[in-house]
Amino acid sequence: MKYTLNLGKLFGISLKVHWTFSFLLLWIIFLNLSYGQTTMGIAWELFFVISVFGCVVLHELGHALAARKYGIPTKDITLYPIGGIARLQSIPKEPLKELVVAIAGPAINVVIAILLFIGFKSNQQYIENLTLLDDPLSLATYPFYLMTANIVLVLFNAIPAFPMDGGRVLRALLSMKLPRLKATRIAMWIGQFFAGVFVIAGLFYNPFLMLIGFFVFFGARNEYKYIKNYEKFEPFVVKDAMSQNYVPVSTKDTINEAIEKFYNSHGQVMIVEKNGIIYGIVRRPSIEKYIKEGNNQQRKITTLMDKEFEVIDANQNLNKTYNYLMRKRDKYFPVMINNRISGIISFSKIREFLILKKEGYQY
Repeated sequence: MKYTLNLGKLFGISLKVHWTFSFLLLWIIFLNLSYGQTTMGIAWELFFVISVFGCVVLHELGHALAARKYGIPTKDITLYPIGGIARLQSIPKEPLKELVVAIAGPAINVVIAILLFIGFKSNQQYIENLTLLDDPLSLATYPFYLMTANIVLVLFNAIPAFPMDGGRVLRALLSMKLPRLKATRIAMWIGQFFAGVFVIAGLFYNPFLMLIGFFVFFGARNEYKYIKNYEKFEPFVVKDAMSQNYVPVSTKDTINEAIEKFYNSHGQVMIVEKNGIIYGIVRRPSIEKYIKEGNNQQRKITTLMDKEFEVIDANQNLNKTYNYLMRKRDKYFPVMINNRISGIISFSKIREFLILKKEGYQY
């Protein structure tokens, strides 16, 4: 993902932080300085915020590990100023599995809150000296505030609205009795109702609630659109959407010969092959760059081809392929049937296929 800093891996899952996260830290520093906060006070505020986001990471890790139990890998966990996102490769279709994955995140926060509560409850003097939320952040009040933050995370995620966990829990419960698309639509309506409540509350109280409201509104709509497209793709495989718009060239062809074949056929990509075996791919931008630089066109096309490429199985589910190619929008991939090149596929081709199907045309 662009504009992120890789912090390492947890249980084999990449942990990243988006560049906009720095704005949150700068805002905290600015706000505390404007209130005349001491350097130590600002340091405690920053440490607390980082601790809360550490709990957010554990929350998302709960989702990721629960999904892994069902064979669903997680691409990465990314932190943003408004929270964290574990990018699962897919969401379980089975309601019970989705319910488990959705609950796993908040369950981590519940455990953290309980452990912190047990920790300071055993210290009676600590409880007596604590004036609840009136005390500033310090070593003494840190456990209480962190416990409170985890409780807030649980309550916030319990709101039955996408993209919060409560929305997924609601959809999973509804899906036990209703078709998944209908369950998602109902969950979307409920989520957008809560979004409206947040926006109205933001007008009278904290404007930040309006931001959350818009986030929830569009998150609910996008979830419904995603499931709607998913349901449409479900019956199809890659060979249904693949294109024949590629140019087969021989490993013996010169660049000039290959270019002549390429432009005469108006293809999108060259497949360099010999006896049905793919040796490499030459994409249009590489060809145009080579011609523009005025390089020797009598060299073999193999000197220009990309030897590092992936092939897509023609019988692979179109949903799985669509999600994968979403991150590689500008690339074409060869499609194989029985170890033979059969066509090419790209993100744009799948989108075109969906649009044509939606309009009732044959592809």
